[in-house]
Amino acid sequence: MAKNFFKILLIIFVTFNIAVFAQIKSADESLEVEFKLGLNLYNSYQYDEALNVFERITEHRDLNRKTTAALLMKGKCLLNLNEYDKSVQTLTALIENYPESKYIDEARITKAAVLLSKKNASNAFAELIAIIQNSVDADYISKAKSLAEKIALTYLNAEGLNKFLSGFTGIKTSPLLMLLQARLYLKQNDQKAAEEILLKIIKDFPSSEEYFTALTLHQDYQNKYEKPGSVIIGVLLPLSGNKLSSEAASAAFDILEGIKFAVSEYNRGRNEKIGLLLRDSKLEKEVIAKIKSEFENISSIKAIIGPLFSSEVRDAITEFRNTNIPIISPTATDDDLTFINNNFFQANPSFSFRGKIMAQYIYFVENKRSMGILNAIEGYSPILAAAFANEFERLGGEIVIRQTYQSNTFNLNEPVSRIAAFAGKLDGLYIPLSDKSNVTAILSQLVQHNLDLPLYGNQDWFLAKGYETSTALSNKLTFTSDYFIPYSDENFSEFNKTFYARTKKDASRNVLYGYDAAKYVLSIFDGKTIGREDVTAIIESGFITTGFHNNIAIDSARINKYLNIVRYRDGVFELIDRFRLGN
Repeated sequence: MAKNFFKILLIIFVTFNIAVFAQIKSADESLEVEFKLGLNLYNSYQYDEALNVFERITEHRDLNRKTTAALLMKGKCLLNLNEYDKSVQTLTALIENYPESKYIDEARITKAAVLLSKKNASNAFAELIAIIQNSVDADYISKAKSLAEKIALTYLNAEGLNKFLSGFTGIKTSPLLMLLQARLYLKQNDQKAAEEILLKIIKDFPSSEEYFTALTLHQDYQNKYEKPGSVIIGVLLPLSGNKLSSEAASAAFDILEGIKFAVSEYNRGRNEKIGLLLRDSKLEKEVIAKIKSEFENISSIKAIIGPLFSSEVRDAITEFRNTNIPIISPTATDDDLTFINNNFFQANPSFSFRGKIMAQYIYFVENKRSMGILNAIEGYSPILAAAFANEFERLGGEIVIRQTYQSNTFNLNEPVSRIAAFAGKLDGLYIPLSDKSNVTAILSQLVQHNLDLPLYGNQDWFLAKGYETSTALSNKLTFTSDYFIPYSDENFSEFNKTFYARTKKDASRNVLYGYDAAKYVLSIFDGKTIGREDVTAIIESGFITTGFHNNIAIDSARINKYLNIVRYRDGVFELIDRFRLGN
C-alpha cells in the first residue's frame, strides 16, 4: 500500500520539476552547465551519475544560487536509489538550513514521499500539514491537502491526530485536522465523538473550506438514526484496512460521495427523509459478520448498497444469506454471485451478460450473421467470448471461426492468419480483451493480413493505446462499456457543477457508480412505506432508471441488463446506444 502512495507522491514532485527549475539562472556559468547536466541525467533515470553531479554542487566551497536546488535534486536522486535515510537527511538539511528557499514546499512533498516509503505515515503526514500551514502556493497547498487526507484515512487513527491538533493551529490547518479526525471517528463507529467535532467546526470555522463538508456530514449523521416508520439504507464499503490498496480506498470514497449526494438530493424538501447507515467492511470477513449482526436487527434498514469488489461481495452475500435484506452492489461483475443469495442484485452487468449484450446488438442492430472471434486465454476474455458465441448462435447467427492467443506474447501471426483464411465469410470480428496492452499487436497483425472488417470488443478497448497502428481499422471499432460519462450533456454539466460546489471534486466514473446505484435504490421508495420483501419484488419487476454512467434495469435474473455501446472515430469515443439485453 505504501508503494502506491509513494507512486502518487513521486508523480507529483516529478511533475513540478519543470516549473521549479525553468527560471533558474546562475551567474556562475560552470555551475549552471553542471546543474543542467545533472538534470539531464536525472530525467534520463541515471540517478547515480546525477547524484554525483549534485553532490559536487552542494559541496562547492562557496554558497551559490544552485545550492538549495542541488540539495533538493540530491534528495530526489537518493529517493530513487532507495537510499531513504540519506534522502531524509538531505531534505531535512535543506528545510532547516534554508527556510526561505523557494524549494521548501517541493522538499517537504519529496520528504513525505520518502517517509511514506519507509512506512512512517505519521511523519509524512506532518510534512504535508506543514506545507498547508506555511505555504503561500495554492497548488502545493491543494496537493498537500489531498495527499494528507488519503494518508490520514488510510494509515492513521482518530486519537493519533490529537498531537497534530496541538502542534498546528490556525484557520489553515485546524478545521482540516478536525474534519479528518471526525471522519476517522466515523470509521471507528464512534458517532458521538465525530458529532462533537463536526459541531465545533460548524460553530468555530464558518468561513473555512471544511465548513460545508462538516455540515453535510453532520446532517447525514442526524438522518441515519432510526425513527418510527423511517427508512434507512445500509452502506457497506471497504474504506480502510491492511488489505485495501490506496487506489481501492480512493474508489470506495468516491463511490460513497456519489451515494451521499444522491440521498441528499432525494431528501431535499421531503418531510420523510431516508437515512444512511455507513459501515466500513475493511475487506475482512469477521468485520462483515459483525455488520450483518447489527444490520439484520435494525428493522428500518430496507436495503444495502455495496460491497464493491466481487471477492468481498462473495463474503458479504454468503454472510447475509439467511437474512431478507436486499443487497445491491454498484460494481461487482462475477457471474455466479446471484446464485449465492436470492436477495443479491448487481447494478453492473456480469461478464456473461456483457458477451450476450454485444451478441444481441450485433445481430439485431447491425444485422450481422457471420462472425469470427479472437480472444485471450487469460482473465475474463474467455468468459466474454463464450457468452458471445453461445448467444449469437442461439439467435441464429454463425461463428465461422474462433481463435485464441496468450496475452503479452505479442505473437498473433498464427491465429490471425487462420482468421484471414475465412475473411470472405465474415461480417465482423469480436475481440474481447483481457489486457489493454495487446491492442497494438492485434491491430498490427490484422493490417498485415489485410483484414478489413468491423471490429467489436469490450470495455478494455476504452483505456487501450495503439489505435494509430491502423487508423482505418480503428475507425471500425465498436465496443461495450459499463460507463460512458456524457461530458457534453447539459444535465450532466449542471449536475457536475452542483456536485463540485458541494464536494470540491468532479463527478468521476466512481462517483457516478455510487450516485446512479443510490438513485436507483431511492426510486424504489419514492415516498412509499415498504418492507424489505417489497424492495426485492420491485427490483425483480424490471423497472428502469436512467443514470449518468449507464441505465439500470434489473429483473428476476438480478443483474443489470444495460450496457453502453461506444464507437471510436478519428480519436473520439462516441456513445451510440444504451442497449438493453433482451430475453
